[in-house]
Amino acid sequence: MVNSYDMKRFSLISLIVSLLFVFSCEDKKDTTPPEVTITSPSNGSKVNEVVTVSCMSTDNKEVSKVELWVDGVNTGLTDETEPYSFQWNTTKYQDGDHTLIVRGYDTSDNEGDSPPITVKVDNTVSVPNSISITNVNFSNGGFTIDWSKSTDGDFKSYTLEHSIESGMEDYEDIFTTEDVNVTNTRMENTSPLTFHYFRVTVTDTFLYQTKGSIYSSSLDPIPDSVDVKSVTYDLDKMTVLWEKSKEGDFGSYKLLYSKTESGDKDTLETYTDESITSYSTTTYDPLIENWYWVMITDTLGQSKIGVGKTNTIDSPPTQPILYDIVYDHVNSVFKLSWEQNTDYDYKSLTLYESLSEDMGESREIYKTNVITDTTFVVTMIVEDEYKYYQIIVEDIWGLIEKSLIVNGSSFQKIVFSKIVFNPNESGEIYSIDINGLSEKRLTNNNVHDLYQKYTPDGTKIVFYSSRDGSAEIYIMDFDGSNQTRLTTEGGGDFQISPDGTKIVFSSNRDGSEEIYIMDIDGSNQTRLTFNNKDCMQAEFSRDGNKIVYIVDNINDYDIFLMNIDGSSQVELSNNEYRDINPQFSFNGNKIVFQSTRDGNYEIYSMDIDGNNQTNLTNSSSPEDDLTVSPTDSFIIYRTNGDLWKMRTDGSNQEYLTNSGHSPVFSHTGLKILITKSISGYNQIFIIDTDGKNEKRITNNSSHNEFPSLQPRQ
Repeated sequence: MVNSYDMKRFSLISLIVSLLFVFSCEDKKDTTPPEVTITSPSNGSKVNEVVTVSCMSTDNKEVSKVELWVDGVNTGLTDETEPYSFQWNTTKYQDGDHTLIVRGYDTSDNEGDSPPITVKVDNTVSVPNSISITNVNFSNGGFTIDWSKSTDGDFKSYTLEHSIESGMEDYEDIFTTEDVNVTNTRMENTSPLTFHYFRVTVTDTFLYQTKGSIYSSSLDPIPDSVDVKSVTYDLDKMTVLWEKSKEGDFGSYKLLYSKTESGDKDTLETYTDESITSYSTTTYDPLIENWYWVMITDTLGQSKIGVGKTNTIDSPPTQPILYDIVYDHVNSVFKLSWEQNTDYDYKSLTLYESLSEDMGESREIYKTNVITDTTFVVTMIVEDEYKYYQIIVEDIWGLIEKSLIVNGSSFQKIVFSKIVFNPNESGEIYSIDINGLSEKRLTNNNVHDLYQKYTPDGTKIVFYSSRDGSAEIYIMDFDGSNQTRLTTEGGGDFQISPDGTKIVFSSNRDGSEEIYIMDIDGSNQTRLTFNNKDCMQAEFSRDGNKIVYIVDNINDYDIFLMNIDGSSQVELSNNEYRDINPQFSFNGNKIVFQSTRDGNYEIYSMDIDGNNQTNLTNSSSPEDDLTVSPTDSFIIYRTNGDLWKMRTDGSNQEYLTNSGHSPVFSHTGLKILITKSISGYNQIFIIDTDGKNEKRITNNSSHNEFPSLQPRQ
């Protein structure tokens, strides 16, 4: 049985054991604090905005958390898991030095601080980059403001500020956006006639702000002028064209008009559509100046007048050209023609006729409003008269223009060569009326255009020319038009057949001078002689069926006869003398020629078969320039420098005129053209076949040669 003493003893022992156990446990409690080291930022470094503070913390047991302390003040930033770090917002602190420690806690509530580090907070470099305004443009009653885009990663907003003071001491916020991509806005209902100032303030997420530079608007300029480009007209209307305005604040065009450049300007039209750049009117007078200007006005009422322009005052019609008048003696008419008018405003053409060279008492003989009408025939023209003609063209505005006065002549024409030395010798062909008036140049080549002869109908002229480098035969109309080359391989002396259909000529195209024949148009050129000797001076018989010619036998010339096709070639004279210039008599049964067989050149005749060769002159003086009348049996020749005539049998030898040479009969045989030297120049005269009525035709300082009188049917 346990007594009370034992119980007390046991209780005491138990108490002692318990106390010993307690004291033993207290002796083993954790009292070691954690160790902490800041790894970033480094001591003495600069920091700004939000900086990461990293640390390492270890403990003999276990770290429960770490805290960031700044300047001895708990920041409230803790981290309970490794790796330990804090996002410290430096913007809440003054710029300058600050002391950082990290305090660590273990599970035994032991705490330990890291060695302190000092960092320098510098948030002066943390503000956003400034934003510049790039453009302020006024249009449609307001400004469009553009600025550059922010590149800051912590962008928060743009705020556009406006002021009418250049320093922007007093400004207003007119626009704010948090969209970094929005870089423009509009400011409506503003006047560009005063300066406006703008600035963009950019704010970042830390509410740091940067104000950009101040940008001033420009005063709205007076509109650029709009110039009139052209003022033109046609038969229906006058049209004004001007440049299109490029104004952004276009208001209107106002078209102004005046009859003079310095006169008062009247308003014709006002246009508010800037695409309208033309104006037309059917009420206009092109005979005066019509000045137009454009006044441009912008939406603010500013205006400017551009450069004006007027129409070209309508000119009179192009001067009409009345060509040389052709007299058709067969039909007794004047053929008139003129250059076609090309004026757009042509109205009519009127032809006038007068007996006076100054068009006194003229009368209208023809009128047309058809612009393509360019010919007219005046009938019932009598021979040997002059009439004068002029055309007047009128346009639709009532302006007129006159042609030069052109005379129509029904006188016979004489065609001749005018030979000049300037400095080289050249011959040109002219025509002149038989009365010595109305001289006209037909060729103009400054080469040799010579030996011209009218065709039997008087409508064309065959002649010799070297214009293409070689001696060739040409043909032209009697007025000098339609000059056409007939031969291409050389052509010498020639004669035209009595019916005007053939030309016989000499040519050395095959080596020696031979006789050829061709049609009047140059076709069917055919060689007739094959003597391999020079053949020349070919002459048609009066009926055109035979040809007489001479052959050069080196020391003498002999006369031959053949048909026009070259057949039946017969030698008519055969001696050691020079028999030249053979011609058929009027009736065709005799051949008259010149010969030296009696010592000097005498005139001979012979039958067409060569018999009965007879000296007709029997003179001690030489005779030359033989020509036979085409209508009667007599001959013209020259002896001792004077011209004589005689019958083809040698009888009735009569003196005609002194000092003449190169006689040419008219086709009627009633007139003779001769050439005389006057004051050193050969001049052309005309006389009757009896030597009477001698008249001088040419009177100039040139040698006038080879005359031919125009035939008349």
